[in-house]
Amino acid sequence: MTERVFVDTNVWVYAVDRAEPIKRERARAAIAPRADAHITVSSQVLSEFYTVVTRKLATPMSEEQAAQMVDRLSQLPVVPTDADLVLRRSRGAERGASPSAMPSSSVRPRSRAVLSS
Repeated sequence: MTERVFVDTNVWVYAVDRAEPIKRERARAAIAPRADAHITVSSQVLSEFYTVVTRKLATPMSEEQAAQMVDRLSQLPVVPTDADLVLRRSRGAERGASPSAMPSSSVRPRSRAVLSS
C-alpha cells in the first residue's frame, strides 16, 4: 500500500544546507524516492523554503537556484494552505501537540505520515 507522506519545510531546507552535513544526509534519506510513499508538500512549504534558503542559510542559495528548487518541488502533490488547514493545526496545538508533530489527519490530502524535525 502506498502512503502519502507530508514533508515539512525544515526537511527540505536541511536537504540543501551544506553547513549541516549530518542533518543534510538524514533529510536526503527521508525524502529519497520510495515505492511505498508519495511525498506531499504544501503551498506554505514552497514559500517558506524559498525564503529560508535565500535569506537564512549560512551560505544562501541564489534566487535563481531557489526558484528552480521550488519549481521542482511544485511538481509534487501540493496541499493548498487555507483557513481550514490552519485552524485544524492550531486546534491541535491548543491541545498541547507540537505543530510539527501534528497527526497526519491535519494535512490534506490525507497523509499517513508527517516528516519534520
